Amino acid sequence: MSGARTIGERPRAGFLLLYVAFMGCMHGAPAVPNRLPGNQIAPRSVAAAPPQVFVYTLDVNDDTQLEDSATGEIAGRAMPVLNGIMEDNGAHVVAREKSTACGVLCEQFFRWGGIASLEIGMQRHHIQTLGFHSVGDWRFPLDLSALRQAFEADFALFVVLKQTRRTAARVMMEGLARMPTMGKQIDVACIYDLRDGRMVWCATESDDYGDLSDPGRVSFVFSKLLREVFRVPPLQPPPSINPTSPFK
Repeated sequence: MSGARTIGERPRAGFLLLYVAFMGCMHGAPAVPNRLPGNQIAPRSVAAAPPQVFVYTLDVNDDTQLEDSATGEIAGRAMPVLNGIMEDNGAHVVAREKSTACGVLCEQFFRWGGIASLEIGMQRHHIQTLGFHSVGDWRFPLDLSALRQAFEADFALFVVLKQTRRTAARVMMEGLARMPTMGKQIDVACIYDLRDGRMVWCATESDDYGDLSDPGRVSFVFSKLLREVFRVPPLQPPPSINPTSPFK
């Protein structure tokens, strides 16, 4: 597969569930390097889209279900963390009235950015591949001038936290089969250039042991993802893992 991926080629929402998590990894996936080092992006030139959080449950039949309650709880923790980081760096999260005025275009852009960021994270961690060779191969081809007006910035930041929890039966099945599910948690931050229509930088983390619902975990993840571009709170060791967590 070659060439850049545009909005017209976005997978349907249902397709996203097909790579929520995998048993095993794909080897030989092309690397997707950044176009710019993060420290060459001025924080004040970046505006953030609201963080996107997805918490799924995976059962013994490989069926997945979005957990609305857990997703909402973690998203509620993520928003003030992102707001704080952006404000500390003289940047901002896109105001609700700006995105509302932007209308369908911003909705499409937010959705595209979330999926594109996850795709980059999945390919970097060898969970799935689209065959692309740079983050710049992910493009959003619609009206950039309207997006720049809504974001009031040269760059747009997307942060996506994706976690897959397993049912007790799923955990037992994996133990018996000795085939653990990989990619249970993929966290991604990507910066998109609102001038040329391409992704320029991404940071990704894969964690199959922690739980985003643990105290302090969301702040820790944000600091790890964004520290190359922004001033962030000092990294604290992750909290001890809760052995009764549904994530385990």
